[in-house]
Amino acid sequence: MELKTQLLDSEKQTLEKKPTENIEAYSSFLRGRKLLREDSEASVRQALSLFEKAIELDPSFAKAYVCVWQGATTGLVTPGASPMTSPSHM
Repeated sequence: MELKTQLLDSEKQTLEKKPTENIEAYSSFLRGRKLLREDSEASVRQALSLFEKAIELDPSFAKAYVCVWQGATTGLVTPGASPMTSPSHM
């Protein structure tokens, strides 16, 4: 039995949308995501740094901001460890 499905135009657009046009920002983001999964203070600090680099390269890169929040809320990094997570930046 073959299952036939059709995507709505809005679903197609969502799938085709690139998170950023900046290759270097995306590369930093991916490396940060990998480090974030290691779940150690050192790897989270490195990941935050990479996400911040991605944001510097593309300030509209929303997924990088989300990952900064994820990294900052792991409980593995002390508050203020990252300029992006300081109260003055939020």
